[in-house]
Amino acid sequence: MKLLQRARRFAKKSSRIGRRFSARIEKRLYRLGLRSPAQLTLPDFLCIGAQKAGTTWLYENLRRHPEIFLPHRKELHYFDWGYSRHINIYAKNFENVSGKIKGDITPAYAVIAPDRIDIIRAIMPDAKILMLLRNPVGRA
Repeated sequence: MKLLQRARRFAKKSSRIGRRFSARIEKRLYRLGLRSPAQLTLPDFLCIGAQKAGTTWLYENLRRHPEIFLPHRKELHYFDWGYSRHINIYAKNFENVSGKIKGDITPAYAVIAPDRIDIIRAIMPDAKILMLLRNPVGRA
């Protein structure tokens, strides 16, 4: 019985490693221009920024606008925490939305690594970046 449990855990772990590896290959293909993001529905803008700079206020107000779509969760965290997953998983947050401006408000994207910025540029070349800042003295 323990051997079977170990085998299942190993299979689960190896499939997770395989998915991460294929996601890395996928991102490299996008970055090199060998794969097109045209079939994906991705956001038209990203909102990044500092903590306590008003991103939640902006999210709540933009969600009420009839011409703007924002996912139910404010912060998707794909390009920081969820980066090991495939891009189509991120794109599913925006599919079946037509005729609306789509956005992702995740302030933590303000401090992501340069290679992740390259992926954003490769898959969303026309995306607008909104950055909300706040005077650090005022925040303290």
